[in-house]
Amino acid sequence: MKWLKKILIVVGWLLGAFIIFAIVYKAIYSMDKAEAFEVNSPELETRLLIATQGSSFKDALVAHLVDSIRQEPVYIEVRDIEVLESVRFSDWQAILVIHTWEYSKPPELIREFADRAGQQKNILFFTTSGDGGFSMNNIDAISGASSQKKMDTYVNSILSRLRPMLMDRTY
Repeated sequence: MKWLKKILIVVGWLLGAFIIFAIVYKAIYSMDKAEAFEVNSPELETRLLIATQGSSFKDALVAHLVDSIRQEPVYIEVRDIEVLESVRFSDWQAILVIHTWEYSKPPELIREFADRAGQQKNILFFTTSGDGGFSMNNIDAISGASSQKKMDTYVNSILSRLRPMLMDRTY
């Protein structure tokens, strides 16, 4: 009987340690809600939606992207990824989705949006993950680690794909 009690104690400790680890991991790596804001007039014909999660890296990335486009005749709306549930693709010349890879997969909301988007050509995903790698089928995406050192590379890569979308009026 003592061995059963010892096994239960060990299992209880392991379960408790796992729960504490999961809570700490979620607290450290979960994303904040992104602050919504707009740049330029909503009356402009060319429209860009940036749907993002909040984190210091993603906030800095959005700021760099917005600063790079601010002087162009483009209405920019930045919103939290929660907006993706109600996005109408035809309202935007380009949609940029910035999110993190969580627990080796995209957040459910991102996966559902990507599935709903299907073959839309005006959507670009930028995905951050610990090692910078990920895989989602049939989407236009750039991935990278949340590294401030690579910020200029990421901004240039994103802009090189966004600008042609913003110039295309077929959407």
